[in-house]
Amino acid sequence: MPTKAMTYAIMILLATVIACLNISSVMATNAGVEFKEFWVRETPPAAGVTVAYGKIINHSEKKISIQALPSRDFKQAEFHETRILHNKARMTSIPQLLLTVGQQLELQPSAVHLMLMEPTRLLRENDQVELIFEVNGKIQRISVRVAKASLTTQKNSVHGQDVHQH
Repeated sequence: MPTKAMTYAIMILLATVIACLNISSVMATNAGVEFKEFWVRETPPAAGVTVAYGKIINHSEKKISIQALPSRDFKQAEFHETRILHNKARMTSIPQLLLTVGQQLELQPSAVHLMLMEPTRLLRENDQVELIFEVNGKIQRISVRVAKASLTTQKNSVHGQDVHQH
């Protein structure tokens, strides 16, 4: 029969393993919003901007508004949308996202995404960063893993090219 100390040690080990695996589906039960499969793109040296992708799901029974806020890792955070106008990709800032009941929004390249400006440090693969959102007036913090962009993501992205216009 395991002792209390053994049970406690197993619980700490399990919590550490889960944190290391970065299961990034975070449920904000007080707001009924799920931030799922979020990741932040690794930054090259001296990069002043990066981007976050993932899914936001409204599990609540009412429409919600979400604003991106600065965090200890980024001086500025904004939702942006990429649109193609006259064969040019243009990005526009979105002050807040509005999700209807049950709506799921996927943040992805060349669509709606989270721009993260002025990182406070160099971001490397597997680092953890904090993202902060205001959901219907309540603060929601999530911890997100930094990852290298896949070849598919890079091909679909307009970031880093001459077409990044606001």
